Amino acid sequence: MSAAVGEKQDSGAAQRSDAPTGPGPLLVDARSPQARETLLGLKGYERSLLAAKHAGCTPLHVLACPDSLPELRSFASDPRLGEVPLDIHRDEDQVPLVPRVDGGAVIDKAAAAALARGEDPAAAGLYLAPDAPRRRQQLLRSLENPCDGLVDTWVNRPLSRLMTRALVGTGISPNAVTLISFLVGLVGVALIATRRFELALLGALVFQLSAAIDCVDGEIARLTYRFSPLGARLDIALDNVVHVILFGVLGWAAVPLLGAPLALGLGAVAALGGLLSFLVVYRLTFGDAGGPQGRIRRLLDKVTNRDFSLLVILAAATGRFDLLLGVIACGTHVFWLALLAVARSERAPAS
Repeated sequence: MSAAVGEKQDSGAAQRSDAPTGPGPLLVDARSPQARETLLGLKGYERSLLAAKHAGCTPLHVLACPDSLPELRSFASDPRLGEVPLDIHRDEDQVPLVPRVDGGAVIDKAAAAALARGEDPAAAGLYLAPDAPRRRQQLLRSLENPCDGLVDTWVNRPLSRLMTRALVGTGISPNAVTLISFLVGLVGVALIATRRFELALLGALVFQLSAAIDCVDGEIARLTYRFSPLGARLDIALDNVVHVILFGVLGWAAVPLLGAPLALGLGAVAALGGLLSFLVVYRLTFGDAGGPQGRIRRLLDKVTNRDFSLLVILAAATGRFDLLLGVIACGTHVFWLALLAVARSERAPAS
């Protein structure tokens, strides 16, 4: 359902409420230059309204300049707002007595949590908007993931930030980036399948590039609030399709070292392990409301990062795909069996 628009004529001075009572109504002041400036794919007030919506604030109010009224009326029907009412006000003297934030302020996770607790927006630094470079830095820093491994931290994220900054303003959808990452990953796997040293090494580097691109879809989704259950499912499914194909190709690449029967057999075992791991992860991630919790969540966070791409590069650089294949053939089965064991133990009733 589209957000409702009302141009209120209420009287009273704009004030804020200091009592932390949980998320409630919020006013976004969209009149400042920072609030109307487009930065990393969204205008400042658009990002503030969407962040407030996800913090649980409702209803939402916005104080607008006359020249921005048409844009705001259009934004009020944006599906990303869901069913949260959005009331548009044209006069400072006609806004309701609710907490206020500047539309150009960055509502990061900490600030959103403060709003969700009903705390004073001033204490969260949301009364004033910083300049564009500082806001851009805050937004990009908010994309950091505590579960990132070494390769993500030092290679993938720096590359993905460059790509995200270039792409986020083009309107490309996160799902389109997911498909691009998938296709680039397939190109890398195809190069590895040639069994030529130079092309296999290039393929490993292309596979690494696909891992960096795989960060971009999530970054664009978070910056523009275009995340969806479909996008999450598509991302995990296509990532694992590439991995399963790669595991089979590693068996083919190891034939000169191990002989066809052993290499292809290990490749099949590794591909099966990758498929079973995907099915278990998918079931645990999307099968229960709220997703995996506790030890399952911690295990997934530790293991399902992109550091694996570094091992592919090392194997290609040394020509020892056989060693990597052996590790994967064992490791994938240990992984899905461990996940099932942890899931069963967490769901077992306490004795």
